Amino acid sequence: MHHYYLLLGSNLEPREKLISRAIKRLCFLGDFVDVSSFYESESWGFLSNTFLNKLLIITSKKNPLKMLRAIQHIENKLGRTRENGKYSARNIDIDILFIDNLVVNTKKLIVPHPKLHLRRFALLPLLEIDENKFHPIFGKKVKELFVECGDKLKVKKI
Repeated sequence: MHHYYLLLGSNLEPREKLISRAIKRLCFLGDFVDVSSFYESESWGFLSNTFLNKLLIITSKKNPLKMLRAIQHIENKLGRTRENGKYSARNIDIDILFIDNLVVNTKKLIVPHPKLHLRRFALLPLLEIDENKFHPIFGKKVKELFVECGDKLKVKKI
């Protein structure tokens, strides 16, 4: 059984409804352990509408690559499109931030998320539900990563 830390985000309306739809579909992949509040943030890496984010921790028997495929299937069913690695507006985005304390580095999946420590919009929901979560590569807790984060974009709890 794995603990998956998933960050959901949307910056296309109806943002809250799209995240709720994704959460309903994620119910079929495992059991919910914890759910953060909603957070609204400026877009990171490109100019766009503000994002709405929510963090979930779920337990699942699925191995990491099967979980990734299932998550991508949910994104696709909800209309997600990708632009060749470029940041762009999206109706739904589901990132795997952590899987237990595993380090995964394949062509398809890198965990912990390689930009997690650079993004306040990901660190704040993590702080809310597991501030002592340990980053296995940096050897630091999430609360330490947040203090060291240089991201100055606005993020507010809704």
